[in-house]
Amino acid sequence: MSQSSPPPQVKGGLPWWLWALLSVATIAVVVGIAVSSAPDAPQFLFDDAIAKLSSDPKLVKANLEKLQAFDDYKWHAQYVDGMLAFREMRDPRALKLLGEIPDDHELKPKAMKQMGDSYRRTRQYRESMEAYQKAVALSPDTNVEARVSLSGMYLGIGAHELAEKVLDEAIAKDPTQSTAREARAMSRVTEQRYAEAVDDFRQILSTPGQFSAATPGLLSAYGNAILKVGDKDLIQSAVDEHLSLFEETAQKMELLIAVGKFDEAEALARPEGVPDEMPGSSNDLTPPVQMKLAQIKIARGEWKEAEKIIRPLIMIMPRNLETFEIAARVYKETQDTARQAIAEDNVKQLKQLEAELLAGIKSVGNNIDDADGRAVVARIYMQLADFSSATRWFSVAVTLDEQYAQELTEASTGVTYPRTPLVEFPSESADATPPTASESEVSSEAPATKDPPAKEEPAKESAPESETVDPAAPAEGDGETAPLSE
Repeated sequence: MSQSSPPPQVKGGLPWWLWALLSVATIAVVVGIAVSSAPDAPQFLFDDAIAKLSSDPKLVKANLEKLQAFDDYKWHAQYVDGMLAFREMRDPRALKLLGEIPDDHELKPKAMKQMGDSYRRTRQYRESMEAYQKAVALSPDTNVEARVSLSGMYLGIGAHELAEKVLDEAIAKDPTQSTAREARAMSRVTEQRYAEAVDDFRQILSTPGQFSAATPGLLSAYGNAILKVGDKDLIQSAVDEHLSLFEETAQKMELLIAVGKFDEAEALARPEGVPDEMPGSSNDLTPPVQMKLAQIKIARGEWKEAEKIIRPLIMIMPRNLETFEIAARVYKETQDTARQAIAEDNVKQLKQLEAELLAGIKSVGNNIDDADGRAVVARIYMQLADFSSATRWFSVAVTLDEQYAQELTEASTGVTYPRTPLVEFPSESADATPPTASESEVSSEAPATKDPPAKEEPAKESAPESETVDPAAPAEGDGETAPLSE
């Protein structure tokens, strides 16, 4: 009885026909890759156009013309056309082209995110937020950029609670998202949640090289947060390893003072040309730097020297809490009970205002429509002599309700700028010059005079070109929206 012979096999035990199928499949994949990578293949044209949007608009237009010949890539071509219009600042055309892409198309989430950017640039803020929200809804697992942009809009109008919720989601989807972490940290600083802010800052700065690459604004906020928390280890590390990276002299001094390096802090304050026999001279130094010098004098027990520095600062920065806290301590040690009482009254009232400010910010944190609440916050900022923040919050209030336009005008021109302490010192109030700019904006470049001339008319900030400041304008050097209060 004959036996059937086994099927032919190649070395390795696989049947010849299976090897043939594998070979055909491999060839098909290679051919597919080669075709898709060919210069005139539609996918290559699309990818190349998107990659060159910023650098080579002529190539993008050439690729777009070729891409339009492929029916299957109709919406890809329209997406490229819309993106090109956005780059060329033709927002109405960009919105039309991107808006026509069907909701079920793979590019629609990206198109909606880009529409949000266009709406924001044309100051259509509600439409911008709605576009970002739709982008997130269409692609909830991947569209981290849309979440970050949406949070930027929320922060821009002072809706910190809504912003943080979106940022939490973005970070959960992508824990490496440093932009989202930075925005959340800044929001937490505004709400005085410094310990939580420090956690985010440390996540951002823990990667090697991140300190050197960090923006001055991020480093400044981080420095303030660790000082508020009082974390000696983090402060010491900042002093030992990164002090030169911090931009502001006053903040460098404060970090040094916190770890007891008074001589080094004083050396930073000494202006060029001041002889060594005049260490700590407060002539021609900015108010924040002078305040740090006063703290050094206090640490050394030089109370009279501290008083000489702090007395003119009271009128230069009449609503600054730290100034009056130092003044109260100085006057207590110099046994000037009358001035001590006035300084303590100012501390009490300023702390009350800051508590009301924090409550006001929280009250509008989950509401994008509360114009009245934002106007309340703006007025408190005015009482605290924070010109910039008051103007921005009034700007948001005006976009929601035009009845606040007059208050915005007054804030932006300095008409209602506070010029004296909440509780005045009799001698200074009679003949000292009121401040000319918000103490929150005292420049580290321009020195304050120690003895300003009497009864000089204060300078006014120049008014913006239009009455309404863009409440969601990106911060310089940042692609996202800056918080209202920094």
